[in-house]
Order: sequence, then C-alpha cells, then structure tokens
Amino acid sequence: MGNHPRIHNTPHRCVGITLMALAFAQVCVAFFLRQKKDHKYRIWWNIFHFLVGYTTIVLAIWNVFKGFDILEGNIMWKITYVCVIGCLGLIGLSLEVAT
Repeated sequence: MGNHPRIHNTPHRCVGITLMALAFAQVCVAFFLRQKKDHKYRIWWNIFHFLVGYTTIVLAIWNVFKGFDILEGNIMWKITYVCVIGCLGLIGLSLEVAT
C-alpha cells in the first residue's frame, strides 16, 4: 500500500509507523517493566504510561484526519468521525469522573 503509484504521503506513513512503535512499547512496558504499586519508581512508570497512551490517541486521531485529506473524502466522513470521537471522549470523561 505504501508504494501505490497515485498516493504518496510521507507524514501519514511516518505517523502510522510511530503509532505502531508506541503501541508496541506500551504493551512491552506494561508486561515487562511494571513495578508493584508501592515501588518507589512506580510514579515514573505511571507518567510514561499516561504520556505514551495519550500521545498515541492524539496521533491516531490526527492520522485518520490526514488519511481523509489524502483520499479527498466526503466531508460527511469527517463529520461522522468527529461525532464518534466526541461520543467516545464523553464516555471516557464520564467514566473518569465516575471512578
């Protein structure tokens, strides 16, 4: 897909590769480097986990919009995507408040 003759977009591809690397790092760190809750370095693990997680989410959303621009899609796709992301954001926010 990256060598399609009509479509060539390096930023979109690079962000996609970065997203895969961040997701892989998130899983590896969670399985192999997580300390117990009372460990003195657990706060650094929590900060890393938070930053990598939210960075991945933001980059993924941006990359989908970049993909819409590359494909020159209908504006309804963007509106629908914004509505879905907004609903997921509200659900996430309400769950954060509830916990």
